[in-house]
Amino acid sequence: MLYRVRIQSYFKIILLYFVLFAALPGAVFLAVNVNIIAGIGLFAVVIYIIFIVTGSLRKQLASYVETYEDGISFNLYNEEKVVFPWNAVTCSGICKYRKGPMSLFVYNEEADRFIEIPEHTSEFSGLDRELRNKTRFITVNPLKNETLKDRLKDLLELK
Repeated sequence: MLYRVRIQSYFKIILLYFVLFAALPGAVFLAVNVNIIAGIGLFAVVIYIIFIVTGSLRKQLASYVETYEDGISFNLYNEEKVVFPWNAVTCSGICKYRKGPMSLFVYNEEADRFIEIPEHTSEFSGLDRELRNKTRFITVNPLKNETLKDRLKDLLELK
């Protein structure tokens, strides 16, 4: 099964696009009526930010998790593909932060790879069920100032 990141989960970035595109006419107005250098500078900065945000968003949306009968694979930003057979997964689980979203994770001790899957992935509950059925599944509740990776080190007694 294929699990992808959803565009709807990036509401703040979509809102940022509206603000940035609304700033473009303001930059033109500034260039024409106040100061041409300041207007062109603002216009260039807004276009640059739009370019950077678009590239980042495209990478996020290209990421996906795919499960098979014999394993799981991760396409990380279209830059790296990681594949684990089910029997190579040391453990997987769900992380419930005190404040903030939940996430799933998969850990392979032999390869020393840890991958966290955000809650805004499509069919998150389906992936949760699949990981519960095919791997050793744990629930992790990090403390206030603790990361999931730190908490896993304590739980699994890793170096």
